[in-house]
Amino acid sequence: MTEETTQTEGLRLINRTHPEYNSLVTKWEFWQQSYLGGQGYIESNLFKYYKEGDEEFNARVERAYRENHSKRVVDIINSYLFKVPAARNAKTKNENFDRFQKNVDGRGRSINRFMKNASLWSSVMGRVYIMVDKMKLADGEQTGTAADNLKAPPYAYVVFPRDVMDIAFDGNGRVKWTIIRETYREDDDPFDAAESTCECYRLWTQEEWVLFDDKGEETGRDAHGLGIVPMIIVDNEEGATQYEGQGLIADISYLDRAIFNNWSRLDTIVCDQTFSQLIFPIEGLPIQNVADDNELIDQFLQLSTKRALLFSSACGVKPEYISPDASQADFILKMIERQIRQLYASISLAGETGEEVKAESGVAKAYDFDKMNTLLAGKGDNLEEAELELAMVAGRWLDTEIEYEVDYPDEFDVRSLAEEISIAQELALIDVSETFKKEIDKIIVKKALPKLPKKIVDRIFDEIDKKGFEDSRDRGVEGLLD
Repeated sequence: MTEETTQTEGLRLINRTHPEYNSLVTKWEFWQQSYLGGQGYIESNLFKYYKEGDEEFNARVERAYRENHSKRVVDIINSYLFKVPAARNAKTKNENFDRFQKNVDGRGRSINRFMKNASLWSSVMGRVYIMVDKMKLADGEQTGTAADNLKAPPYAYVVFPRDVMDIAFDGNGRVKWTIIRETYREDDDPFDAAESTCECYRLWTQEEWVLFDDKGEETGRDAHGLGIVPMIIVDNEEGATQYEGQGLIADISYLDRAIFNNWSRLDTIVCDQTFSQLIFPIEGLPIQNVADDNELIDQFLQLSTKRALLFSSACGVKPEYISPDASQADFILKMIERQIRQLYASISLAGETGEEVKAESGVAKAYDFDKMNTLLAGKGDNLEEAELELAMVAGRWLDTEIEYEVDYPDEFDVRSLAEEISIAQELALIDVSETFKKEIDKIIVKKALPKLPKKIVDRIFDEIDKKGFEDSRDRGVEGLLD
């Protein structure tokens, strides 16, 4: 095969995408933009009214602002999930793997911090991929698994789905090969650093990787000999297709965008209310004097198109300032409030709206808690599987079979103290038993004072136990029978 043929094959390889890529890439970019926010989001997602002129729309873009609900939802869920660290135990004692756990990505992130970041972006994108490679040695040797390269530590990095250009799976759902787009900048020399970034494409197979530049020319190749593609799939939740996952904000992001546009509409009404428009009879204007002066013509045109509406005096209406109907603002504001409640309630976070919401019963709150706990437990199970596979792949790079255990919590502390007390009060009315009531009291103590020293907690618990006994003794036998 000639060099030209090889380059042609390489170009065909890097320009090909998997069957669902083109239909999904727009969604991936929107979800990422929804989380990151910023001016780019405003310019891309503020809708223009069909009766709105370009100048008015551009002014509205400049005034636009956004409360990022997509980011808030993702951050809250992630904080709940990692509030209590996962229990980890590497039964295989390996110094290199211990170092890997403390510095997973080569930039100082521990495995807990690394998985927290992977969890966050899986919530945003629905799915992310973790690639595990080996660092270059000090002498510049390329990554690989040669015997003299075992001392080079492995490292992991997160790849977004839009950079996985193509991928194939075997009958067991494992990755057979994949093509990853990588972005880099030539900046080794501070005096001759490139002004823009470049792209290259790395083909990973179960035995080697091959690197291509953006013209399809092969620029590097090395055998890793792992027998697997060192890629781990991290899905946000079960039920994903072969090429995508269901993101936490897959639906929320669109509701968030509607809220953002409604705020901008409300802002327009506020501006129009503040700067009312003048209506004026056209017969009262000195038309002849204006027509003779170019400067006055410009001023008149500006006045008539932006600050005044002209009408015939035959209508019998006096000049006055008018503004839009204030009820429109009230309607939009109520719509925004309803949409915000709907957004947070959809994932059982109604208490995070920052607004006074309709009081719920303890049973309803308990139901929301169970729904949230199920969501978090599902994400935790997915992260467990991904982390176990991460340890396995790192072990392959280290030529060592790593026996590793990890357990994410199955119960999550997502209820507020006020909710705990409300539920406890309702449960206390059931009057199941004294022991039942005492255990509820202990839960509230833990929630209210989570950082108390164990000695003081034990003393409080002892007082709760004694109080139950003394109350029963005071009531006598009849009270106990009741």
